[in-house]
Amino acid sequence: MNNIKLSGVIKSSASSNIALVKYWGKKGLQIPENPSVSLSLCQSQSITEVAWEIKEDRTSALEIEFYFEAQENIEFKQRVIKYFETIASLHAIPHHLKLKIKSHNTFPHSSGIASSASFMASLALMVRHLDALINDLPTSGPEFSQAVSRLARIGSGSACRSVYGPICLWGQLDGWRESSDEYAVPVQNYHDIFSDYRDTILIVDSTPKKISSPQGHQLMHEHPFKEKRYIQARENCKKLLDAIIMGDLATFVRIVESEAVMLHGLMMTGTKPYILVKPNTLAIIDKIVRFREKTQIPVAFTLDAGPNLHLLYPNHFHEEVLAYIKRELVQFLENQNFIEDRVNAHPTTLEYI
Repeated sequence: MNNIKLSGVIKSSASSNIALVKYWGKKGLQIPENPSVSLSLCQSQSITEVAWEIKEDRTSALEIEFYFEAQENIEFKQRVIKYFETIASLHAIPHHLKLKIKSHNTFPHSSGIASSASFMASLALMVRHLDALINDLPTSGPEFSQAVSRLARIGSGSACRSVYGPICLWGQLDGWRESSDEYAVPVQNYHDIFSDYRDTILIVDSTPKKISSPQGHQLMHEHPFKEKRYIQARENCKKLLDAIIMGDLATFVRIVESEAVMLHGLMMTGTKPYILVKPNTLAIIDKIVRFREKTQIPVAFTLDAGPNLHLLYPNHFHEEVLAYIKRELVQFLENQNFIEDRVNAHPTTLEYI
């Protein structure tokens, strides 16, 4: 086309997200066995900068340099190359392309924050934007965002949820006509109280997990309770979305905590059981439940596939919850470490430099 661009620099960012109803088990090309609902975060981001150039030699192959936290990372480079090979049919980017990718996170590794989700969402945003720039296509709008979410899902299932905020649904769900296994969709009519929700992340243990999330998903194929779990997850999605729309915090707390416990229960009851929570994880859970009962502050705990906890609560309780963390919970944390975050209505940004 006349407006085709031959080189440039794109800077994209995407936030991590925390699942409220858990996605655990997948099939095919990152297709979920059950739908999930998530909150997108504000401070916990992956920022990716890509210098790109269309090479003159049209017969040459894709050429990639990859740097993470300013260090060349060969392992991630191979993952990015494989990703481009997988999504080749979904974009019109030339094969004779040179990319120099630099990425970093605003949060520490192994902190209970899904870095693969935020990174793959930022990379998918860059890919879709690069496709649009090279081929003179629209670079915004609902169809653009949907395409980004689809591309992100292929890189990392939960990454598709990092395209929308503050709340989104991923996976086909009866009663939600726009829902899809292929991409996430934003939840539009949430109650005002969720527009400024807090997530304080408690770092219990930052050592690498002995079972990765991809391995955990794989183990669900032979789990004796998988079918009942998938039915339960669908029902919990419906109930949770109703609670989010109505501002029903009691139901919100109950389902979010039930889902967190269920996730780790599945890990402990499979054909090859494993445990990712730590004694201090359980001690904090007990204290949070007692704190909520005593104060009537609707703070809920949740976990990803690891020992670190997310405390979710309305912003106007921030001072009371923060004081309690500093007074009663830091003793259970690795180096007394916790991260303060909140939900994000606009979890992706993009800049053409």
